[in-house]
Amino acid sequence: ADHGEALAHFIGITGADDAKALQMLEAADWNVETAVGLFFASGPDEPAGGSRQSGAQHAPMEDDVRAPMPTKVERLYGDHMPSDRMPMSMGVPLQYGMRGVQRAAPPVDVFKDKEEASSSGLSSLFKAPAFCFHGGFEMAKAYAMEEGKWLLLNIQHPHEFSSHRLNRDTWSHEALGEMVRGNFVFYQTDDSTEEGRKLQASYRLGGLPVILVIDPLTGAKLFDRSGFVEPDRLIDILLPFLEHGPKDPGAHQIAHTMSLKRKAPAPAGAGGSASARALTEDEELARAIAMSMEQDAAGASGKPAGSSGSGYASDNDDDDIDEAAIWEAIRKQEQEAAAAASKPKPEEVMAAAAARLPAEPGSSDAGACRVAIRWPSGERTQRSFLKTDTVQALHDLVLSKLQDAAEGKAFTIAAAMPGAQPLTDVGATLEAAGVANAMVQVRFS
Repeated sequence: ADHGEALAHFIGITGADDAKALQMLEAADWNVETAVGLFFASGPDEPAGGSRQSGAQHAPMEDDVRAPMPTKVERLYGDHMPSDRMPMSMGVPLQYGMRGVQRAAPPVDVFKDKEEASSSGLSSLFKAPAFCFHGGFEMAKAYAMEEGKWLLLNIQHPHEFSSHRLNRDTWSHEALGEMVRGNFVFYQTDDSTEEGRKLQASYRLGGLPVILVIDPLTGAKLFDRSGFVEPDRLIDILLPFLEHGPKDPGAHQIAHTMSLKRKAPAPAGAGGSASARALTEDEELARAIAMSMEQDAAGASGKPAGSSGSGYASDNDDDDIDEAAIWEAIRKQEQEAAAAASKPKPEEVMAAAAARLPAEPGSSDAGACRVAIRWPSGERTQRSFLKTDTVQALHDLVLSKLQDAAEGKAFTIAAAMPGAQPLTDVGATLEAAGVANAMVQVRFS
């Protein structure tokens, strides 16, 4: 009875005769949908002699031409053939005649859990940085306190692409990674964890992702920035934290500078009225650097304003004039003038220092390294050296770039990390001095 209904159903859809319908249904194991698909894929039988009539229009009929072969429909697979291994039939997609033949490929999860990120998949592009602290926030804060480093906190949102861009583009940056390893304890979490939600609430954070600098001694937030940040921009932002560690006496200067940067009023607009315009990021950074440089200059100068350095007293009474002291001062001025006349010009000093600089090695050289230099102006550059080049090469680089240094103004070069001592041994190699693939800071004395 079931076969009769299937036969009638097939004839009603296709209009085929009983023999053709029976042939198709038997080939499809009496599955009507499959049989219909096979019927339309193979095409209906042409009437006998149709091929001859068509051919007769193009060429004369010959007696030795054989008759066309009859159409055959056969079962190519057994009853238990897996449906996902059955091919396309005659260019017609099988999903039109069979159900469940084509299976959609499982979606690729680009943002897999960072613990399970594979080094060969797309997820490896977005994995957490290798210098991430493993443990809880309190453990990271205690470790930063013990090491005398600032705590760098990154709270992410797993469904926000900016979070994954930070992992892919910012934290993977080589120079930034070296800076973070040497001067910070880096801790990363997200708001899908209970700890991440608590930190977001306690520090009153808005949009994620967010980057914060935390004082490990007090737990106070010294800096925060939401959204994606370019690596070069983040290096400039974090540079003030390299001058002092959280345990250094000058650490309060950083907190004070950052506080002033956040609370600094906008400049007065035209007409003398105070403007409520918010400072841009570049203006905030420039103001913070200027404040820091002013404080350093005030601390370095121990001479009160208006004091005289002549070495002798001035008095209205001619009897009290020390003529010997006057002639001694004149003699010193003449010696200084003679020394200045014999001193090479700054342009000559800069050219000679540039000529002494070693050539930059190629990137494929196994002994090559890169040194990032932060200049007194706050600007930053990078240059390639050999690890066997000496510290004298760094001094020559400063003399070739800074006219003040070429004019004789004293300067120091030190690794850009809290408590670093100036590099006084100019004969030491860059690798021995610990500045190969690192950042150094140039300061005028």
